[in-house]
Amino acid sequence: MTLFDTARQDLTELLPKKRVDLVKDFSKRYFVNDVATPEPESILHLRQHFLAIMLIGLSQGYNFLRGDIFVELMDLNFTSGTSILTQYLMGNYSLSGQEALTQTNTLKFVMKYGPEFISRMPYHEIVKLLNGMHKSPAWRAIWHEDEVTDSDRPYLGKLELRVIGYMLMIMFFGDFPVTSSTYLDRFMVGEKPGNFVELRAAAAKVLLESNLEVVSGNRVNKIAMLFYAVISVLETLGQTATIFMDTQLENINLDAFSYMMHNRMQIKSIRTFDSKFCPAIIVYSEMRAPVNQILTENQNVTSVKWVSELQTIENFRRIFDAYRDSSLQFLEKLVGGIDS
Repeated sequence: MTLFDTARQDLTELLPKKRVDLVKDFSKRYFVNDVATPEPESILHLRQHFLAIMLIGLSQGYNFLRGDIFVELMDLNFTSGTSILTQYLMGNYSLSGQEALTQTNTLKFVMKYGPEFISRMPYHEIVKLLNGMHKSPAWRAIWHEDEVTDSDRPYLGKLELRVIGYMLMIMFFGDFPVTSSTYLDRFMVGEKPGNFVELRAAAAKVLLESNLEVVSGNRVNKIAMLFYAVISVLETLGQTATIFMDTQLENINLDAFSYMMHNRMQIKSIRTFDSKFCPAIIVYSEMRAPVNQILTENQNVTSVKWVSELQTIENFRRIFDAYRDSSLQFLEKLVGGIDS
């Protein structure tokens, strides 16, 4: 699946101009989902990039060999057929009709069900897909919502779709897809957790209970790591945010604020800052070198200036607002943006 590297090179860096024009034309003609709202430019560019990478792979003798999953499992209808693209592949890459059809269907599969695209499907298809997944008690057990707020819920729905996209790519290609979201990825490719055996059993149950294809043991292992990533993310939603107070503010008593937040925030000294805490907030009174360094090196950290002229409760409110904003920004990055 590393063929579909989502690095954002310009198409002219990948293909000669004539091929670039073909990629743009084929992408708009064949790979735009039949939805009422226009697709963002970022999604259109991503579709073009995926098609360009496939053409590069074909020129180097790399082609997809399997096509049965489309008939057995997934509906691939887009707004148009792909006969012209299929004929183009046959004429320019020495492919048989069936080989060319497999390439176009594979690309359709990725551009419809891949993590970056799956939430763009028509609503009735999303409902059908989710209903199929929700037949599995093992799948529903993963998505506990004990700590989910109303503002989190739309993101959680998109995250569930994104995870289904990850799972389908693993089933088909045997590996994790390369995506624009790195937060899930860091869990999936890390060390196996202590409960890996239970997660593996859950992965096998989900495939069976939701009538998805039974896949090889290695692919089940990867789906288990995907479930580990999902559970870790959901736990993050319910975890306390970490507030790192600059040394100049350590004498401020924040016990009342922590109590008001029902222990949703923990207070630490900036001396103990660690990038593993997410979401994290730096509270400072002056933009000193240590504060600036942390903010420069950690894009996921939010900063709040403590304004001594304001009442303490007003500074508390500003910290809380930053906490909610940082949580939502974290979710937006996780699912690729609520409007993407």
